[in-house]
Amino acid sequence: MNIDAEENERADMYLELMIRAIKQSQKKGGFDNYSVTLLVHHWLKVGQLLRSPLYVREYIIEFVRSQAPVANGGRKASEVLLTRLQRLVGYPVTAGVDPHVVYFNEAQKAMITFVDQYRKALAQSDAAQLNAFMERLLIIRQAGKVY
Repeated sequence: MNIDAEENERADMYLELMIRAIKQSQKKGGFDNYSVTLLVHHWLKVGQLLRSPLYVREYIIEFVRSQAPVANGGRKASEVLLTRLQRLVGYPVTAGVDPHVVYFNEAQKAMITFVDQYRKALAQSDAAQLNAFMERLLIIRQAGKVY
């Protein structure tokens, strides 16, 4: 996919919003359905801009289904995600396989792991909040795109 400078700048804007949202949630003491749904929405928009307009249809399922546990070296999933996003933001997109592709894939994996761990924590503590969260994800899935 050919990505122009404007799409790259818009993707960076969404990445910056994600970084800011993670830091704010960490300061507040944790994440809630709204903040995690917002992160998912922003990440899917980044995928649309940097990968394909069909990115949402291809990857929203990854946020809905359960994932295999991932070792984070003792770090919280939100910290790993924050690190991956910070590495990706501002990195210019070029054609072919380059560090940007690797950074994007690492951030994507960290995002999926973060959402999976959030969902599993809700499953253990608050079934009503889990259902509300899953409904939000399913709305995005049914739409097949983010605006």
